[in-house]
Amino acid sequence: RDMPTSFAAVCCLEVLGRWSCKGVHMYGRIAKIPTPTGPEDVCDAIKEYLDDFSTLAAHDSGAFRCAGPLAEALSDRSARATLPPDEDSLLRQVVCRAQKLCGLPSCGMVGAMRCKGGCGGLARYCCREHQREHWKVHKAYCKRE
Repeated sequence: RDMPTSFAAVCCLEVLGRWSCKGVHMYGRIAKIPTPTGPEDVCDAIKEYLDDFSTLAAHDSGAFRCAGPLAEALSDRSARATLPPDEDSLLRQVVCRAQKLCGLPSCGMVGAMRCKGGCGGLARYCCREHQREHWKVHKAYCKRE
């Protein structure tokens, strides 16, 4: 609570780590960050702040201790991130709840149907109509084969 920017940055790392664990690469055409000089690759952006994440992890005995290892794995294009244990996870409760909701942001219902595409079921939907409606957004992440 005393460090909201650090909290947000580590939460972002954890979200990216969860995608990485599912086999979604954090580099390439869908993982670009808009900057004034043009899109920057997520791995390059994390690498730029790697020392800061490592320092944050070293000086905190609580939830931020996962920041260094997560940032290191995500900045290495060939590595797959390892998620922190539940007791160190900043997002455990939030992510668990969100993973159960319909993928259509305007819905908010529990999604029982998992997407059967290349995303490995990361997205859930409460009904077929919502899955079709959200497909324009989700297809970039789904990588259907």
